[in-house]
Amino acid sequence: MADATHAYSRYRRAPLFSHCTKVQLLKQTFKRRSILIPLSAESKTAVRKNFALLGPRADELVETFYGRLFELEPTFRPMFATDMSEQRKKLIAMLSVVVANLDKPDVLAEAATRLGKTHAGRGIDPKDFEPVGQSLIHAIQTVSGAAFTFEVEQAWLELYSGISSIMIAQLD
Repeated sequence: MADATHAYSRYRRAPLFSHCTKVQLLKQTFKRRSILIPLSAESKTAVRKNFALLGPRADELVETFYGRLFELEPTFRPMFATDMSEQRKKLIAMLSVVVANLDKPDVLAEAATRLGKTHAGRGIDPKDFEPVGQSLIHAIQTVSGAAFTFEVEQAWLELYSGISSIMIAQLD
C-alpha cells in the first residue's frame, strides 16, 4: 500500500495544467482544428488491460471516484443529484466508450467535444479538471491495487490529459 500512496502523492504534486496560459493556448488550438488523442500502442494496451480488471469492480471504482472528488472539492457535491445512481452509470458508460475507441481517436475527440459542450453550461471551469483527474487516478489506483503500475498510471494520465484538454476547449 505504501507504493500506491507514494504514486498518488507523486501525481498530486504534479498539476495536469501548469498555468492559465497553457489552458488558453489549448482552447485556441482545439477550437481551430479537429484534434485527435494520440496514444502510444503501449498506453492503449495498458489502459485496456487495466480497464478489463476494473470492469467487474465498476461500482467500487465509481464510489471511490466520487468519494474522493467530494473530499477534494466539497463544493462539487451540490452539482449532483442526491441519488447518484444515474451519474454512476454515466461515468462507467463514458469510460467504456473511451476504452472501446482507443484505436479511433476521431471518435474519442468527438465524444470529448460533446462531453465538454454538455459541461460548458454548468459553470465548469478549467481548474475543475484538476481534482477530477486526481480523483479518477486515485480511484483507478485504489481499485487496481498491485496492478496499478507506473506504466498504467502514465497511460491513464495521458488519456485523461487528452480528453480533458478537448473538453476544456469547449468551455467558452
